Amino acid sequence: SGAGTEETMIDRPNLLKIGDFARIADTNLRTLRYYEELGLLAPATRSEGGFRYYRLTDVNRVRMIRELQG
Repeated sequence: SGAGTEETMIDRPNLLKIGDFARIADTNLRTLRYYEELGLLAPATRSEGGFRYYRLTDVNRVRMIRELQG
C-alpha cells in the first residue's frame, strides 16, 4: 500500500488533498462538499479510493463564491 501512496503523489504533484485545500482556502470540508453538490466547485480528480484532489488555482474560485454570497 506504500507504493500506491507514492504513486498518488507522483501522479498528482500539483494537486492538493481536500483537507490541505480546505486549510489554504480558509474553509472546511463540509463547505467544499456542499459547493460540489451545488455544482459550483469540482475536484480536479479523485483517487481510486474516492479522495478529492483540487488545484491550487481553485482557491480563487472558493474566494469568488464567498464574495458572491455576500
